[in-house]
Formats: sequence, structure tokens, C-alpha cells
Amino acid sequence: MVLVLAIPLVARDLTRDERLADFEQMVGILRSSYGMIEYKKQVEGIDFEVVVATYRAKVRTVAKDDDFYNLMAAFIAEFKDAHLGHQKPSSMS
Repeated sequence: MVLVLAIPLVARDLTRDERLADFEQMVGILRSSYGMIEYKKQVEGIDFEVVVATYRAKVRTVAKDDDFYNLMAAFIAEFKDAHLGHQKPSSMS
């Protein structure tokens, strides 16, 4: 006899530390891979470090994952570059 239970899995929200870690990972990837940081600062006046500091403070205040992912999309949009993008995890759709 096989018993199969269909229990929906409900994902928990990330903790504050997990959100900060995810944000810092994104920042690290951009620092090491995004070649336009200096160009954006010199030509468009977008200071990467200022944007990072601003959004790091905002990440610390977010309580829900949906708000966090919206904030990450806003962070990426600050760079005004169609080559960058952010997408919510498929479980959030």
C-alpha cells in the first residue's frame, strides 16, 4: 500500500540576514562583472557606491519577500541599462 499526501509547500519569507546576503551577493557580482560602473559615474552621474549604500539601508527595513524583490528590481533599474535586469523567483509568480 502506498499513501501519497498532497501537502502544498508554502515558502517562508527570507530572514533579514538572508535578504542582506542576497543583496551583497548581487553587489559583488556587479562589482566584478559589470564593466560600466565607472562610465555610469563619469558620464551619467550614477555613483555605484551611493546607490549601493542607499539600497542596503532599504533592504534592512524590508519585511516581506515581495517587497524585497521589488526593491532589487528598483536597485537594478537605477543603472538605466537594458543589459541588466532582475526577475522574481518563479515561486513568486
